[in-house]
Amino acid sequence: MEDHAVELYFDKVRHFKDEILFLRSIALKTLPEEALKWGSPTYIYKGKLIATIAEFKTYCGLWFHYGSLMSDPLNVFVSGKENQTKVMRQWRFSSIQEINDNDITSYLLEAMALVDQGAKIPKQLNQTLAIPPELENILNENSSIKTAWDSFSLSCKREYAEYISSAKREETKMRRIEKIIPMILEKKGINDAYKR
Repeated sequence: MEDHAVELYFDKVRHFKDEILFLRSIALKTLPEEALKWGSPTYIYKGKLIATIAEFKTYCGLWFHYGSLMSDPLNVFVSGKENQTKVMRQWRFSSIQEINDNDITSYLLEAMALVDQGAKIPKQLNQTLAIPPELENILNENSSIKTAWDSFSLSCKREYAEYISSAKREETKMRRIEKIIPMILEKKGINDAYKR
């Protein structure tokens, strides 16, 4: 299925264009349904997200949405941010020589088999939101910020809370809060700046 937004993505690729186009050709042979999700080309099977192409400055890769449930026989998977990426796993490439059509196809087929078997991506166990006290104070002091905050989804709130909590020093936490207040007021998610 041709999607103009997807085509536009590939036209704008800046890093690892040959590698990314090769990954796309491999994915499309196995998973012909392609759509842009979170600003990146994603390959879908029976309505389930299987893999997403990712472009970075130093590498490109495939995110496997069922990664933690897969066997990973080549031991290539990387978990994104430690203690933050629960299920997805990434296979990274820094040159076209590292991309093996048969290996990637076998991983895609394994992910598709998981869908056929009814595998479920586990929901986050902790659905409660721990708002750092520094951010909680700002929300309680300013009704405009609080109103905008309340419009966010739980996952969006969690991303903001983790961004603040991950700072070790109080000054850094306060600097981060100052940085995110305009984003919250504009009702933008913390990662919206990275979307194409």
